[in-house]
Amino acid sequence: MPTDSPKPPQAASLPLLPGERAAAPEGVELNTPTAWAEFERLRDEGDAAPDAAFATTQPQGQLPSAAPRGRPAAPVTVNAVMVEARRYNRVCPKPPAWQRLHELLAAHTGQGQPPPLSLTGPVWQATSAMPKRMALRDQIEWAETRGLLPAVLDFLKALPEDQWHHMDE
Repeated sequence: MPTDSPKPPQAASLPLLPGERAAAPEGVELNTPTAWAEFERLRDEGDAAPDAAFATTQPQGQLPSAAPRGRPAAPVTVNAVMVEARRYNRVCPKPPAWQRLHELLAAHTGQGQPPPLSLTGPVWQATSAMPKRMALRDQIEWAETRGLLPAVLDFLKALPEDQWHHMDE
C-alpha cells in the first residue's frame, strides 16, 4: 500500500527553536529596461491634475500680533534662594559680603525682631561649613517673613564667586 508522505508543516504555524532561522520571502528586483522606462515616463509626466477635492490654497497672511506674553514671574521662595546659595558647592558669603547682607536685612527691621547675625570674626573661624550654611538659611527664612526674598536673591546673584565660601575651603 502506498502511503502518502507527510506534508511539511507550515513554517508560520510552528514556533522556532533557538538557533533556527525564520524563512523570509525572496526579494524581487525589477531592474529591467521596461521598469526603467516606466520610471522615466512617470517622472516626465509630472504631477497629474489634482483631484477636485483638493482646491488650490492661498497663504493666510499674517495674523494680528498680540503683545508678547512673558511668563509671569514665579514668586521667590526660600528654596529658590537656597538653590542659588548652594550653587557651585557654596556654603555662604565670606564675612565682608555676609556683613553687607546682614546690613541690608537690618535696614528693614522696623520695630520687629532683628535678623539673625552673620558669622564673623572668631565665630567664623570656629564654625564648620554646615552650621554656616544653616545660619545663612536662618537669615533667608527671616527675610521671607519680611517679604525681602527678592532683594536677598538679587544680592546673592550679584556676589562674585570669589566672595563665596565653598565646601572645599
